[in-house]
Amino acid sequence: EDVSVQELSTYKESNSISWINVCGLHNTELINQVGKIFELHPMVMDKITNTDDRSSFEDYDDYIVLVLKMLHLDKSDMTMHSEHIFFALFNNVLITFQENRADPFGPIRERLQKRTNRIRKGNTDYLLFAMLRAIINQYMNSLEYIGQKIENIEDEIFGQQSNELLQDLNDYNLEIIYTSKIIRPAKEAVFAL
Repeated sequence: EDVSVQELSTYKESNSISWINVCGLHNTELINQVGKIFELHPMVMDKITNTDDRSSFEDYDDYIVLVLKMLHLDKSDMTMHSEHIFFALFNNVLITFQENRADPFGPIRERLQKRTNRIRKGNTDYLLFAMLRAIINQYMNSLEYIGQKIENIEDEIFGQQSNELLQDLNDYNLEIIYTSKIIRPAKEAVFAL
């Protein structure tokens, strides 16, 4: 549900478990207001909007911070894209800041709608775990997709050799390198948890 910035302070003081998801890193005024309400460190605030930042994990006194990249396949042109996502995990609140609404969290949102679901009964750390699992599943799907493209080209190369196929193979190898640059730091950050 959508809530106003003024209502967010009630979540900070509440004993109930809450997920605050902010979409759109261009709205710096909103991000600064949320950061002020939850007393996020100024260095943490910089990490929210710095989409070039590598995946990382930091432990503060009252919360932990996790920065990752999400991968998704744009089916219109079959290209891989990454999106910056920032997590701030408090005892009773999980805040996420992401570039846009394209995320793998749809099933998590559906599970949260059911009152008897385990994710609804768990703590914020279990919610974070479910989100990390969704992101990692997305990584695996991306790798499988790229691997399948490479296998298809290899099959074609052995049947016939052309400069176009070699260029495609090179392009897919570059996608693997790009994907690896996202997954390796994310793995390190998750293992630091």
